[in-house]
Amino acid sequence: MIEFLENYKELIAQAIGGLKTLGVKSVKIYLEDSNDFIVAFFASLSLDLKPLILSSNFSDDDGRFLIDDLGKILSTSSSKFEIDEYAKFYLKTSGSSGEAKLIEKSLYQMKLEALVLKDSFEFGDEFLASVSHQHMFGLTFKIFLPLVLGAKIEPKFLNYPEFIYEKEPNNHTLISSPTILKALLQSNKKELLAKLKNIIYAGGRLEDSLKNEINKLATCINIYGSTETGVVAFEINSGFRAINGVKLSTQDGVLIVSSPWCECFKTSDLAAVDGDKLTLLGRIDRIVKINEKRISLDSVEQVILSNELIEDCVCVLSETKERISAIITLSQKGKERFRNDGKIAIINALKSDLRAEFENNIRYFKIVPKIERNQQGKLPKIVADELLNTKYKFEFTKESLSETNAVFKAFVGYELFYFDGHFLDFALVPGFIQIECVMELAKNLGLDLAHTNKIETMKFNSFLRPGDIAKFELNIKSNKLYFNIFANDKPCASGRICIN
Repeated sequence: MIEFLENYKELIAQAIGGLKTLGVKSVKIYLEDSNDFIVAFFASLSLDLKPLILSSNFSDDDGRFLIDDLGKILSTSSSKFEIDEYAKFYLKTSGSSGEAKLIEKSLYQMKLEALVLKDSFEFGDEFLASVSHQHMFGLTFKIFLPLVLGAKIEPKFLNYPEFIYEKEPNNHTLISSPTILKALLQSNKKELLAKLKNIIYAGGRLEDSLKNEINKLATCINIYGSTETGVVAFEINSGFRAINGVKLSTQDGVLIVSSPWCECFKTSDLAAVDGDKLTLLGRIDRIVKINEKRISLDSVEQVILSNELIEDCVCVLSETKERISAIITLSQKGKERFRNDGKIAIINALKSDLRAEFENNIRYFKIVPKIERNQQGKLPKIVADELLNTKYKFEFTKESLSETNAVFKAFVGYELFYFDGHFLDFALVPGFIQIECVMELAKNLGLDLAHTNKIETMKFNSFLRPGDIAKFELNIKSNKLYFNIFANDKPCASGRICIN
């Protein structure tokens, strides 16, 4: 592998010297800059420190020396750069189906994989990436592949569309995810994608309409694989095919993979194999049994996402395994429908879509403001559980605050729990919730009104509804708290509370 690291040898030698001086015995690495990562990673491998690649800079105190700044380990005295081609390192899985697992990999496996990929496709002269090198997909395509190709590596993590469009994409290869590709297509600069050599993506399903749109602009290669298996198959137009050297088989419908960089491994995916052709049928843990009926959570998601009211969706099984929960975000049309006809209209529309295939087995829908997947395009189980269990309330921002006056604003989101129960068909913020907000905001003025029993006056002028901007004005005067509530700057409610 040393032959591919000519441009990094000097810094790697300095890092080896620094690690020796520090007496480091084992390391974990969190470096977002790809050039810094390459130096620290190969220096650690050279000393057989079995580095753990971190996906975030939050980690347990496990005794490993943390390299989060390359300057920590650079020394003025260099050491010879030698490396065992079988040197080991560790990655963590995404944790999308539970606890993240520690996976051992070797330099030999990564080099073999990169050399096969080099001969399988044509690539650009520079690699841009909206995914991190701190996961298997990014490590393969953002680090090892361009190194063996001798291609230039853009060291920055381009995790926003505008960062990608700022680069000159001529004859470049973009390493990305469905989430970022979707955002790139929403930009008025999307025609710039046509200048790319190609796009490599992984981490989830790209909607057919988006896939068709982006394929008109650039060659898109969808990669299937995992931390355990490395690269397994690719899809350019339709249908996955095994990468050269990969052998596919099934056992009881479950995909088994073997390759020069992966010993025989039984995956968690159901699949059909026909020679080198691969059809993925869903993860084992995404096929659940409810009321004696087997249901694919991925299929449920696809039906829900086909409805124009929905922007995004993730389906999960409850802890008791008795209920499927659909976590959804609304499209603009969905928000308009919610405001006009309430949450019940959204639920009924989705139930109608789902009934033919899934009967009445999908009954719980949780609206959330956003579904934030990780850099691999996956939603860790712990995050999904948090979305399900969060009781969304107003999030206030302070406009002004003095000893006797306060002004706060909040967006009336569609996910607020106030719209459940009695307000399913006409969403509004109940009066008692507005009073609760006033009492909570009064704490900023040093008032504790939790036990007050004297609301002297309360007048409602109009409704406070989803999509509105709420403004709460509080004023202390003559031992009383006066409040005014506005919806989009129009009077909504007002009142007076006796402080004592």
